[in-house]
Amino acid sequence: MAHIIFFHHAHGKTEGVEHFADRLRALGHEVLTPDLYEGQLFDDLDEGVAYAQRTGFDVIINRGVDAAANLAPGYVAMGMSLGCMPAQMLAQTGPASKAVLLHGLVPFEAFGGPWPEGKPFQVHITREDPW
Repeated sequence: MAHIIFFHHAHGKTEGVEHFADRLRALGHEVLTPDLYEGQLFDDLDEGVAYAQRTGFDVIINRGVDAAANLAPGYVAMGMSLGCMPAQMLAQTGPASKAVLLHGLVPFEAFGGPWPEGKPFQVHITREDPW
């Protein structure tokens, strides 16, 4: 069983995000799903991205860091799209033991580059993704 902190995509903490987390829970994992948007939900991707831009990506990342502050070291940081930013930062520079990044990746240099040797991560992206 893993302890996972799972960060949502640019639409916000939707029912689909919770459904995905529930599937992980059904496999025996403990999953925390913080709300980086403080209750805001967006049906339109561009509107969700615009909200994140107005809020500030640094604020979004810091909300993720704050959500993980009381977790014991060694958890798995998982993010979906926009949620990859705090997940990657927590694994690359912090106490997360692993990262699973779905539909996103930030250049390692953005968080002080390179990826830490010996710390596992998985990235699931599409080659032709315009983002």
